[in-house]
Amino acid sequence: MSRSFHRRTFLTGATAAAVALAAPRAAAATGRPRVSTAFTLPDDRSYPEGIALDPRTGDAYVGSFTTGAIYRAAAGSRTAAVFLPAGADGRTTANGLKADRAGRLWVTNHTTGIDVYDLRERTLLARFEVPEGDRRFVNDLAVTADGTAYATDSVRPVIYRVTPAEVARGGSAPLAAHVDLSGAIPRTHRPTTS
Repeated sequence: MSRSFHRRTFLTGATAAAVALAAPRAAAATGRPRVSTAFTLPDDRSYPEGIALDPRTGDAYVGSFTTGAIYRAAAGSRTAAVFLPAGADGRTTANGLKADRAGRLWVTNHTTGIDVYDLRERTLLARFEVPEGDRRFVNDLAVTADGTAYATDSVRPVIYRVTPAEVARGGSAPLAAHVDLSGAIPRTHRPTTS
């Protein structure tokens, strides 16, 4: 996942990789790395986090960690526009995004769970929420070729799963742990102080 060089700009993953490869040459020639493609966001305090590329169109989507807004930069564009406004559908943060070949945008909101949107209609198809009261920080997600999504949690040793059938049912459903890794991952021990 690429991070912003500035709070109002973001790079696509492919661009960030190209920058990393070109940086030594550019730095040698000019004394500083050269960025070839960056997108400007419309809000001063966007704090971009998750980035997704639509595999069908090449459009880039980025989420705002601080507001939950989703921005879209059309393929070949240098600026992004609001695609889903801040607070849409009650979403207050957007820290992970993936676009799939079925025309859906998956958005993780670390405070609640996962929202799935129709990219063409900009409508919420389904919402999957970690039960209230459970500690959570839903973070990265991956979508497999069959349309199943897997997500990690930064404070719990679990992997969540959402199937295409669950998305097709629509509405809201619990985001339950599919795999519990608590026995497989050693706990870190903090030194005691006297």
